Amino acid sequence: LVGSEMCIRDSCCGKHSERHVLSEADRMLSVGKSDSAYHVLNKINSHDLNDEDKALYCLLMTQAMYGMDMESEVDTLIDCSIKYYTGRDNAMLAESYYYKGVVNYAINNADDAMICLKKAESLSSGLPDKELYFKILAYISRINFKSENYSLALKYGKESLLYAEKTGKPTFIALTYNLLACIFEKLGNNDSAYVYVCLLYTSPSPRD
Repeated sequence: LVGSEMCIRDSCCGKHSERHVLSEADRMLSVGKSDSAYHVLNKINSHDLNDEDKALYCLLMTQAMYGMDMESEVDTLIDCSIKYYTGRDNAMLAESYYYKGVVNYAINNADDAMICLKKAESLSSGLPDKELYFKILAYISRINFKSENYSLALKYGKESLLYAEKTGKPTFIALTYNLLACIFEKLGNNDSAYVYVCLLYTSPSPRD
């Protein structure tokens, strides 16, 4: 009986420790420390995780590897997250589809990337996470810009600016000013391009 109690106690401590590591990795990713998060996550044996923790682990590991330009090694890791969050948590599902989208685009699967990003857009619309919705809209705008679909790039670029402003993050706002300036230049609207260039250089310096 004593041995059984010790096993149960060790199991509980293990789960607590793993969740602490996941929380620490999440915190690191939120401040752009992808390499640190990656090394922390590598301490976890994912085979020992329950389904919920494994879904979060796969999402965080995908984010970390994307941040380290290791997209080609991510493979189908994020599919575990998508499978678990489907029907359970639309916010986490939207984030999972976003990262599946950006990873696909990074490895030159533009069509699959857009499918994932549109799913993420639909899932995250109306949710309180304005930052995620901004990232989704901005990335869709970027893909359309790269594929020379400038009208659609402009539509998503303008919408992403609204959400960048809602987040209050100077980095997001500056990135969107730059994107819109580039789009207007390609559309031959140099006056509007100039306006956004001026906004870019007079906006507050990004601190995050």
